Amino acid sequence: MRLIGYIQGADHARTFGDFLYAQGIGNQVDREQGDRFEIWIQSEDQVEKGKDYLRDFQSNPTGQHFVDALPRPRNNASRKPSKKRLTPKK
Repeated sequence: MRLIGYIQGADHARTFGDFLYAQGIGNQVDREQGDRFEIWIQSEDQVEKGKDYLRDFQSNPTGQHFVDALPRPRNNASRKPSKKRLTPKK
């Protein structure tokens, strides 16, 4: 496992870790200090690709390709609750 860099903010760190996972890159995100997080890549042969993604992410963390790669909720989970009767029938 190799440290490739740092990201500020828990949300950004989580998003980037999820993005790497979606790309098939095993990773670990650890809080270093305060709101700073270490980004670790598990496999040595994916370190350079991880670094490239990290550079891209740091320049545009809300880029569409990062957002599109994130896991989505299942169909049922993304639906709004139905407006069924909340009280039992009399």
